[in-house]
Amino acid sequence: MQIILLHRRAASRATGPISGVSAGQYLVGLINELLKLAHSGIILPPDFTAAFFAIAVTIYFWHQNRGRAVTPLVVVSNDQGYAIARIAYLLSVDEVVMGASARFSSDSQLENFAMHWGSLGNSDEHHVKVRVLCEEHDIRAEI
Repeated sequence: MQIILLHRRAASRATGPISGVSAGQYLVGLINELLKLAHSGIILPPDFTAAFFAIAVTIYFWHQNRGRAVTPLVVVSNDQGYAIARIAYLLSVDEVVMGASARFSSDSQLENFAMHWGSLGNSDEHHVKVRVLCEEHDIRAEI
């Protein structure tokens, strides 16, 4: 899977995520060493954790540099579609942007989100724009 964040300067597109991954690898190594010293038995997966850190930091600074407030959230749920819809509903967000899933088509993701959004309350009170991004296309809808 290749993740590309839109940015106007080609150099930043390459160096920002690479620096984020390097920093993520350093941090996950440090955290794993501290967990070993604490005899916790927990070990974070280095590659996944470093990539997650790089994506989160890149998105955070990308939006902050454009004057948009960003609140990073980590939500654990068995039903990710419901979790995303619920958090968006509770925070009264205007737009939800999701990356394409390897398991589900973009249309299925959008349909799943719309179903959960409608089940959360009076969806006539608050509309939300939803985007599902993938390499081939960008699906947009207003729910």
